[in-house]
Amino acid sequence: MTEAADPTPHLGLLRSTDPFVQQGAAEALWEIHDPERITPVVVEVLRSMHPDHDNKHLTAALLHVLEHQRDKTAVPMIVEVLEAVMGDDIMPEAACAALRAIGDVGCVPHLLALYEEDDEGLYADALAPVLAELGGRHIRDRFVTDLSHAEEDKRMGAFTVLGRVGVASDAKLLMASAKRTDSDWERRAALDALALLDPALAQKGFKRALKRTDRPDIFLPTIAGRPGLAGLASFLLKRARKDADHRVQYLVTAASLDPGHALPQLTALADKGHLTPAGRGQILAAVLAAGQPSVVEECIAFLENNGGFAEDHPGDHHHERIDAQKAVVHALQAHADKTPADFLKVCDAFDALRKEPSGLHQIAAHECQRAIEALTGTERFSQYRQWRSSQS
Repeated sequence: MTEAADPTPHLGLLRSTDPFVQQGAAEALWEIHDPERITPVVVEVLRSMHPDHDNKHLTAALLHVLEHQRDKTAVPMIVEVLEAVMGDDIMPEAACAALRAIGDVGCVPHLLALYEEDDEGLYADALAPVLAELGGRHIRDRFVTDLSHAEEDKRMGAFTVLGRVGVASDAKLLMASAKRTDSDWERRAALDALALLDPALAQKGFKRALKRTDRPDIFLPTIAGRPGLAGLASFLLKRARKDADHRVQYLVTAASLDPGHALPQLTALADKGHLTPAGRGQILAAVLAAGQPSVVEECIAFLENNGGFAEDHPGDHHHERIDAQKAVVHALQAHADKTPADFLKVCDAFDALRKEPSGLHQIAAHECQRAIEALTGTERFSQYRQWRSSQS
């Protein structure tokens, strides 16, 4: 991150009344580390936007600036913003990312208070990971009690925390929760956490869940790409032969665990056509992730042209479309990271998509933002722009 650069011009623009000017200034400040000068101004601008934060992309960009300053003096403002924006798709994640980066354990009591006061489950998804990271084992007992006494959203938050800070004996509690609930979403959350503590036991739980459910698409994204669950690959291939309605999802997930056996079946299915937009995106992502660069252009076109949303196919659930978009983004990111020849091409696509998301869901557009930062290094945005100019 640039230490010597002068943030003064960007800080002046950050006080503009034009949100586009403010957005550009915020992105420029991602490249500069100067918490003494930057943090007070960013906090001031956030306070002026509080409590509505109706420009969510600007708020997320400002939170991102604070994430990279790693200044504990910003924590109270970040917590205020977090409380105001719960329920949004992007801003809570940005606020929690800033809190994790700053790493101030002193904010844990405030976050626990937000969690306790939440009666509608708006806080659980966003707060549980940061509570687990900052609170550690000290908060474990508090969340064990939620497994049997809380509402569903709180139980799901408890699963997230216990998966990260739980002890070996918590694995049996998580398995019992997975068996007890009638909700596939809650069962998935319990098994997701269980896979972190005891992958072998989680495999048994996933097999049982997939045999019982008529919505395997809820569970399969949680299984995909996890080395500890690789033993499920042959089971998933068998399920793919029996379940024509979810064959794509089963094969895509199996390919992420065992590409050698699953990929030929997946490509054969793609050649037959008759795929939903989300199904096509998932297959493209799986093929690229398996090391076949010939589909790079198709992956980019999928995001640019429709991302699974422009074609309103009744066979695709809303979350399947988002999952497909995210899968393609992550596959392109991984490919570009190890393939210099396609680096600029993919970065260009992400840079355009984060600014003009078109048919992308805002969650996927945010994934593009994160992906380009991961590829170029947040502090090297300016270098990326220079690389792009040199290629044009």
